Amino acid sequence: TSYEDQRRVREKLLPRVASVSARYDAILKTVFGESASGKITIDGNGLHPEPANTLSPTGAAMAIMTTVLGFDLSMLASSIEGTGHHPRLLLHDSPREGDMEEQLFHQLFEVAIQFESVFGPTKPPSFQYILTTTTAGPIDLLKDHPDITRDPNERLMRKSF
Repeated sequence: TSYEDQRRVREKLLPRVASVSARYDAILKTVFGESASGKITIDGNGLHPEPANTLSPTGAAMAIMTTVLGFDLSMLASSIEGTGHHPRLLLHDSPREGDMEEQLFHQLFEVAIQFESVFGPTKPPSFQYILTTTTAGPIDLLKDHPDITRDPNERLMRKSF
């Protein structure tokens, strides 16, 4: 009966895992281009991001982006879409030695803008994504989306550091 119970639970979770997996794949495509892909699988130890072999990490930034950051952003996006129970607060701290290449860094802002666009111009987003880094954000993108750099009263601890 235990095997049957496990099978029923896995079967019940499949649509939700498929939804989260599709979100992960879409985020990888946004960051790395349309040829990128990946999926999220589930087993007795939890959820596991699996980027395609074509994204095989060649450095620390790629490895972190394809697994950790991509997975975290997928969970945030899935919660925004109504799947899962992510608290919708995400903090990615990037120490100086961990700063990633500029193109990858800028693509994180593209993902954040996609998330915010779901809410439109009049409804405040129901999430907060904080990315700390020693590298300045993409000026052109930030100029076109002033809502990314919010009013100091809306920032964490009401400060820019």
